[in-house]
Amino acid sequence: MHSGRPSKFACLVVAFASLIAVQVRAQIYPARVSANLLDTAPYSSTGLVFTEINNDSYRGSAVIARDSRLLYTCAHVLYDLGQWSTDVTFARRWNSSSSPSSSQMVVVRGYRFYSSYGGSASARDFSLDFAIGYRNGGASFGPAVDVFDDAGTALRSASTKKMVLGYPASIDYTFTSGGYYQHRTGPVARAMRQSEDSYHTVSGISTGGGNSGGPVLAERSGKYDLAAILVSGTRTTMGVHGLDSSAVTMAKNILAELDPPRPTTPPDPAPFTSQTLRRSNTSAFNLADGTATYTARTFAITGLPNSITSTKLSVRIDTSHRGDLDVYLRSPSGRVRWIKKHKLSETTDHLKLTNANYTSTFSGSKPNGTWRLYMRDYYDGDRARFQSATLTVVSR
Repeated sequence: MHSGRPSKFACLVVAFASLIAVQVRAQIYPARVSANLLDTAPYSSTGLVFTEINNDSYRGSAVIARDSRLLYTCAHVLYDLGQWSTDVTFARRWNSSSSPSSSQMVVVRGYRFYSSYGGSASARDFSLDFAIGYRNGGASFGPAVDVFDDAGTALRSASTKKMVLGYPASIDYTFTSGGYYQHRTGPVARAMRQSEDSYHTVSGISTGGGNSGGPVLAERSGKYDLAAILVSGTRTTMGVHGLDSSAVTMAKNILAELDPPRPTTPPDPAPFTSQTLRRSNTSAFNLADGTATYTARTFAITGLPNSITSTKLSVRIDTSHRGDLDVYLRSPSGRVRWIKKHKLSETTDHLKLTNANYTSTFSGSKPNGTWRLYMRDYYDGDRARFQSATLTVVSR
C-alpha cells in the first residue's frame, strides 16, 4: 500500500534532478540578437566602437545613453600603455560577419574619463574604467537609452532582471567567433557583489572579449535602462562599472560644454576683445630611452573667457633621431592633438616648433585648467632631452 510520502530514493532522484537544473541555469553565455530587434530599444542604441592606439587597432562596444550626442563605454577600450586614443569611430546597431567600412561609421569628436584611471586589471582601476564620448553641436549618434543616476541598488538586487549587450569577438572567452554581430547575455535576475566603489562582479554570467564597453541594462518600469558598463570578465564571471553620481556629473559637464547657456540679458554693446595667455615650461630633463611610459610637462591656464579662438605651441626637444619621439598635447577638456608619432625611418634630428597652430583641434572648447604635453622616446639608443615649450591660448 502506498503512502502519500515519496520514498527516500525518490527524494534523492528529485534532489539530483533539481541540482542538474540549477547547474544548467547557472552559467549564462551570449546569444546573437535577432536582426528584427535591432530597430527597437535598447538594441538600436548599442554599437561597435573602434580605436587606434600606438599604431594598433582595437574594437569594443558602446551605447548611446542619456542624450543622443553621448556615447558610454569603458576607458580601457580607449587606452593602452599610457596612451589615449585620438581616433575613435562608432557604428550603431551593426550586425554582420564583417567589419563596417569608414563610411558606415561616425567620428567620436572627443571623450571624458577619470584622470586617475591607470589601465591596470585591478578592482581600483575597474572602478574608474568608464568614459563618455560625444559629438558636436546638433550632431547625433542615434536614439539614446535612459540611465540610472545611481544604479547600485538595482545591480545588487536579486530580483531585478539584467542583461548585457555588445559585440564579443570571442564568445565566452573561447575560440568561438562572435563576428561583428550584436549579442545579448541574459536577461537574468541575479545579484551582483560590490567589489570596490562602483565596480561590481557576478559569477555565472560570461560575455567575451570585445564586449568591453557594452551596456549592462536593468529592468525598470517595464523597460531596460542603462545601469552599468561592462569592464571585465572571464569564462565564468563578469565585472561592471556601475553608474553613480560621478557618471552623472561627467555627462552633465559634457552637455554644458556642448550647450552653453544663452544670455538672458542683451549683450553689452561695447566691443568685446579677446584675451591671450602665454605659459612656458622650461624644466629641462632627459626622456627615458626606449620606454612605453609618457612623461608630461604642464601649463596652468586660468582666468580666460570660456571659448578658445586660437591655440599655438612652441616646442624644443633635442635628439639625434626625431623619429624616436611620440608627443601630444591634451587640453583640460580632454581634446588631444598629436604633434609627433614615432617612425623608425625618420632620421632627422631635433624637434623644434615655433608657434605651431593647433586652433582647429581646440577651437570653441574651454581653456582654463591644466594643459599637458606628453612625451616619450620610443626606441633605444638615442637619448632625447626636453628643453622648453610655450603654449599660447587666445579666447573670448
